[in-house]
Amino acid sequence: MNSQPVLRTSASGSPRGSRQKPAQQPSQKPSPNRSPGRSKSTLPNPYHQARRKRAASRQKRRFEAVFARIPMPTDLGSHLQGLEMPAVLQPTPWSLSKALSLLLVVGALTSLFMLHTAEEWFVYREDVRFHNLIRLRGDDLYQIADLDGWNIFWLEPEAIRARLLALPWVEDAQVAVSLPATVAVNVIEMPPAAVWVTNAGNYWLAANGAALPVATLEESALPELALPQIIDSLQEARVIGDGPLAIDPQILTSALALVEAMPELDGIIRYNKSIGLNFPLPDPAVWVYWGDGFDMESKLENLSVSRDLIRNAEEPAQILDVRFIDRPYVR
Repeated sequence: MNSQPVLRTSASGSPRGSRQKPAQQPSQKPSPNRSPGRSKSTLPNPYHQARRKRAASRQKRRFEAVFARIPMPTDLGSHLQGLEMPAVLQPTPWSLSKALSLLLVVGALTSLFMLHTAEEWFVYREDVRFHNLIRLRGDDLYQIADLDGWNIFWLEPEAIRARLLALPWVEDAQVAVSLPATVAVNVIEMPPAAVWVTNAGNYWLAANGAALPVATLEESALPELALPQIIDSLQEARVIGDGPLAIDPQILTSALALVEAMPELDGIIRYNKSIGLNFPLPDPAVWVYWGDGFDMESKLENLSVSRDLIRNAEEPAQILDVRFIDRPYVR
């Protein structure tokens, strides 16, 4: 039996006893393109370069996809994110004129905003001038006219005039408004008809009975007027109510008519609630109870007859009462 030789291997896997050729080491020659001190790991890796190129390509495609969804001027439609765009913003061959129109609209809106918010367009006391005032005060008229703090574009001259004409002492008023915030008011005052003398002070009386304190006037502005005087110490002739102070128009009318009919009164007449109008006469020296202003002609006739009787009487009289036309009496 032929026996085959058995080869024993070493731990490295090569037959024992065989001569093994050492492995060839790679060349360590330096590359002419790099410095001798640069290690092998810093060399550009072709795999990494390709991966970076692919990532850059993907990023570029993403940006292109995003920008593709943004409408460009050449393809702006009438809708933007589901909203219809104004026709003025849609691109047309007249885009320049539409842009100018849009600027004009914005400018107009800005101007309107400035006109309604800037301080110089609002009216205050120093911006209002009242002319021809004699007895009325400008500050009082300013409050009644309701001008404080209003924008000049919201003021209506006719409405201001109507508020002033509602005053009993204003006969007429003309209102002129000018920019930026100036109001000129020409006032025609009601002339006074008499002076109401009371313990609380003296008052001018208009023909309609309205009373105006004389204390509010400056002496330099007062005209020289000789007005009838109604002496009513307790203001018993005043109109009862919560309105402004005024005398009863009927009492005022009667007093003025009586003063005109009897010049000897020197324009002075009195009023008392219990006996009405009353006054002293110089000839004969007697005190007359006149009462109200009704039946003026009958009372004047009774007064004339009674005065003749008093002059011819043996005893002087003190009081002549003509309040009741059917039975005047002397005592």
